[in-house]
Amino acid sequence: MNVPVRPCIRAMAARALAAALLLLAACSDRATGPEGRPTDEPPLPRGTVAALRCTAQVAQRSVACEPFAPADAAGPRASLHLLGGQGTYVRLTSSGVAYDAGTQVFSFNVALQNLATLAFATADGTTRHDGGVRVFFAAEPVVTGGSGSIALLNATGLGTFTASNQPYFQYGGRVGGVDQAELGGDGILSTAEVTIARTWQLGMPPTVATFSFTLYVATETPPGAWPPRRRRSPACRPPRWRRAPPPRSRGSTSTPFPPPTR
Repeated sequence: MNVPVRPCIRAMAARALAAALLLLAACSDRATGPEGRPTDEPPLPRGTVAALRCTAQVAQRSVACEPFAPADAAGPRASLHLLGGQGTYVRLTSSGVAYDAGTQVFSFNVALQNLATLAFATADGTTRHDGGVRVFFAAEPVVTGGSGSIALLNATGLGTFTASNQPYFQYGGRVGGVDQAELGGDGILSTAEVTIARTWQLGMPPTVATFSFTLYVATETPPGAWPPRRRRSPACRPPRWRRAPPPRSRGSTSTPFPPPTR
């Protein structure tokens, strides 16, 4: 015997199906790589362990860095490692901030501390890597208050990380065939160890009041377990269909059907 389908039920089912198709279409529009991570931005180097957004105030002689989520960044995002921020895998500290109006040089000392459970600047845990630990700029510093332009004066060199000719400061390893002392005698930055500080110098006119820049910290690490990657956004998960509670008869004293637990 054929049972007629009520029009309201048919309309509800049609609306649910349309909503599910729109949701799946929105998720499929985003290009994804392995494990469903977006690939619409260039990937970071495999050894990237931190992403930091920094701001500086010239008159106050201050430099501060904080983590940022790669998903909301205008620049590249991680594709192979979950990025840690300030205080996650690494901590950057600044000291001795100064500005010389005569030479128009803004300078400060930067040291790194390894907060991860894996050693930095080594691929096996015992042998140092000649690349040391590199702090590279996603782009040149940008003036956010005042006017003028900014130039990095004493970067270790230029490298190709997420683009060509990106300046970086290197801690430890070898530069031009010369051993660098920032990581100590063994050339490895162990857990909780702090590097010797390096002085960073930036040229700018006195008209610059504040500026910002984005840093990434890249280094070799031995095989080991990193914290789990971030989960995908719930908005792009397949919909979960729930079974409707059974109808209650009139006058029933039973308790309401409990909501499903996730």
